[in-house]
Formats: sequence, C-alpha cells, structure tokens
Amino acid sequence: MLETEIKDLKNEIRDLRLVINNLFLHLNNGKDTLPPVETEPEKAEAAPVEESPADAVTHKELQDLCLAMVRKDRKLKTAIKDALAEYGANVMADVPADKLPALKGTLEAMQ
Repeated sequence: MLETEIKDLKNEIRDLRLVINNLFLHLNNGKDTLPPVETEPEKAEAAPVEESPADAVTHKELQDLCLAMVRKDRKLKTAIKDALAEYGANVMADVPADKLPALKGTLEAMQ
C-alpha cells in the first residue's frame, strides 16, 4: 500500500515536471533552453508483479505519446486534456488500466 502511494507520488512529480517544462517553453516562445529532465530508473519492486502481454498499453507509453504530440503541435494540448476528461482523468496516471487501449486509439486518431 505504501509502495503504491510512493509510486503514485513519483508519477505526479513527473507530471508536474512536464507541466513546468511546457510552461517554460511557452514563456520562452518555444525556445528550449532548459536542460532535459533526468528521471531516476524505476527500481524493481519486491512485491510480485503480474505478467502483462507484450502488446499491453502502459500509462508511460501514452504519456510519452501525448508529450510527442504536444511538442509537434501545441494546439493538441486542449484536445488531449478533453480526451483524458472523457475517461474521468486529469492526468494520465488517473486513467484506469483497462481504458488505456481505447485512449490510445483516441490519441492516435488525433495525429
């Protein structure tokens, strides 16, 4: 339980870093002068983890997709937020795992 809360906090911190970077880029008119955010590699958890199929969609994968989409076209940011809201989420980590494939389809259709 505590491990889950820590993992959730790490995800929220990562999300905040992305928001801060996006705000900084916006304030600097798209000039990327910040160094890239270094993230710590995830440590293996002691608890057993369920095996997932190789083609399973992850929160991280969709977050990376969203980030790439927004970097390519900033106008997609509102559409991505609206798509997250359709799944009852404000951030990617709030989307239920069983809804991730459907969200991926929605996001890919925006590109």
